[in-house]
Amino acid sequence: AGAAARRRRREIFTVSLAGLGMDVRQEARRRDVDFHINDIQVDLQSPTRDVVLKSLTRPFLQTHSQREDVTTLDVRLRQLKLTFGELEVSVTGVALEQALLLRRGFSLGTGGLALEEVLARANAPFHQLAREPP
Repeated sequence: AGAAARRRRREIFTVSLAGLGMDVRQEARRRDVDFHINDIQVDLQSPTRDVVLKSLTRPFLQTHSQREDVTTLDVRLRQLKLTFGELEVSVTGVALEQALLLRRGFSLGTGGLALEEVLARANAPFHQLAREPP
């Protein structure tokens, strides 16, 4: 079996969002964007179940951004406002250990291909490179 088959995949954390909304207003060369998330909950699923983060007030996150010159390729925000609601956070040893393992999994050099391998494979058709079905 390949390396992917040997690794057992499972959910470590789940993130639940509720009440997402966005309002975009554009006039001539100016754009205003309001965005909100009413509720968030992050749960640890493995090896034990626990609530890691939970919003206590609504909205959990509210943003407002204002962009003046929307015709240019450069994104320059004249105004950006972030407002967070009240949160409850529970950091146990198990949750911290799993978060560190997750971060390590996202770090460079911990799997996947090195840049040289990507460039070498870019010149060959996929079916010639695939060692096992996707």
